[in-house]
Amino acid sequence: MQVPVCIEIQPEGKEGHPLLHNVASSKNNTLYATTFDLSRGGAFITAPDIPVGTTCKLKLKFASGFELECVAEVVRSSKAHGIYPAGVGFSFKN
Repeated sequence: MQVPVCIEIQPEGKEGHPLLHNVASSKNNTLYATTFDLSRGGAFITAPDIPVGTTCKLKLKFASGFELECVAEVVRSSKAHGIYPAGVGFSFKN
C-alpha cells in the first residue's frame, strides 16, 4: 500500500539535521516520501538513507482522509533490490 508520509527529524543544532541538507524533498526538518510496504508493526518508506537507530515522528495520510501520527525507529536501510526501491524500514514505537 502506498501512502504519503511526512518524516520529521529533530534538528541537531542551528544548522538543522545533517540528513536534510541537499534533499530536494525536505522542508523545515521534514522529509516527504511514500510508503512502499505498510503493516501494523512498521513501514518500508522510499526515503533517503537514514541511519539505523534514528528515531523519527511519522505522519501518514491515507486516501480516506485519515491521518496517523506515530514515533518510529529506523531498523534497516536498503538499496533497491528486485521490486523493492531503495529506502528505510521503520518499526512503530507507539
